[in-house]
Amino acid sequence: MVGALAAVIDEAVRGLEEVEWVDDRGAVELRRAGRAFVCVEPQGASFRLGVAVAAAALRTPGAGRSSRGHEWVRLDPARLDRSALDRATSWTELAWRHAVDSG
Repeated sequence: MVGALAAVIDEAVRGLEEVEWVDDRGAVELRRAGRAFVCVEPQGASFRLGVAVAAAALRTPGAGRSSRGHEWVRLDPARLDRSALDRATSWTELAWRHAVDSG
């Protein structure tokens, strides 16, 4: 599943500027202007959405708290269905924007 989730995230960042992929101790961080905005981990992915959006995102299926802090939400859906794909895509794009808007 993580491979499929990583592929969705990879597709979401195609065409976005300033995306850097960095190996981080078994995980892969996506950074913009040096600031991490997505982290693909062995079991799911975490997205830096900002405190308010992350709090709301926690109420969606497959979402949970990320060990990265209150600005982050973890996505580890039981199935990578259309809704999970949509969340991964939109959260990636939102996190990419948030990386420079909040920094």
